[in-house]
Amino acid sequence: DEKNHYLTIVHSLATSLENVGTQVWSGAFLLADYILSNKHIFTNKTALELGAGPGISGIVLSMFAKRCFLTDHSPEVLEILSRNVEANRHLFTFDRYNHCSKDEGSVAKVRFFDWFDGTICSGTTPSKFSSLGRFEWEKNDINETKNIDFVIASDVIYDEDAVGALFDALEKLMRSGESQGR
Repeated sequence: DEKNHYLTIVHSLATSLENVGTQVWSGAFLLADYILSNKHIFTNKTALELGAGPGISGIVLSMFAKRCFLTDHSPEVLEILSRNVEANRHLFTFDRYNHCSKDEGSVAKVRFFDWFDGTICSGTTPSKFSSLGRFEWEKNDINETKNIDFVIASDVIYDEDAVGALFDALEKLMRSGESQGR
């Protein structure tokens, strides 16, 4: 029964600029509401969330998607995001349209992605994040990014330097899809 579903989210209430990704911003609630209101659009699709932060939008999307990559660049944010995905795995176990079980372990994946580093989904994490190997892109993940149906993001532009990096990242994602005829 969908009325009994709830999200558990760990987040910060206030932070310095360098840790804004640990907060939940209003745009995440608006995007999550849009996803819930238009779930038929996202059902059985593959998506990637840029700058997921605590992950509200990506977690909600994962309730309907075949796969959702929730990405961020900060080690602290990735840890919080991973905790939130694990706390909400119960939401990914049932296919609400086909009325059957889904493979909950593979719906939502937390992955490292830094828009500024000039590469996307390279399969390697920069050495400064070598301790976060579990957030590295696996070969299958990289292949799936070539078939992304949706890229979502909310409240990710809080610094003008991020604008160019965001557009570069989007261009790389789109070019990746073009190589697959999408």
